[in-house]
Amino acid sequence: MSPEAPWYRLLDHAGDVALLVRAPTLAALYSAATRALFDVILDVGTVEARHRVEVRIEDAADAEDLLVRYLSELLYLHEAQGWLFREAQVLESEPLRLVAEVGGERFDPGRHAIARQVKAVTYHDLRVSEDADGFTARLVLDL
Repeated sequence: MSPEAPWYRLLDHAGDVALLVRAPTLAALYSAATRALFDVILDVGTVEARHRVEVRIEDAADAEDLLVRYLSELLYLHEAQGWLFREAQVLESEPLRLVAEVGGERFDPGRHAIARQVKAVTYHDLRVSEDADGFTARLVLDL
């Protein structure tokens, strides 16, 4: 993988949405996964990184659990407090722990149109892997 910007792709998955996310670094993978999750919810291009919110995940079982718990926390902040996120900066990263600062803003009905409601980030068909070109994550969102 070249050192270009991380990317993600939505994949067909029976009744749900599957995401394939690639990035040259683990930190970039979390930022790309953040953007991908919220691009499923709405046009993430309408979200500005006006505010920063710290997210901490401790004592994950493995890399897959860490990613699911991180994205689930973002989904909780969206549902409970109206946050929309477009990016993340990893401040601390260990195999089973993550501290990130996510950038976004609160939902504004005059500027944001919710396209889909995501019920949950699932463990179904979940994979996080590393190769010579960087990191890849595959995950399924329950709609």
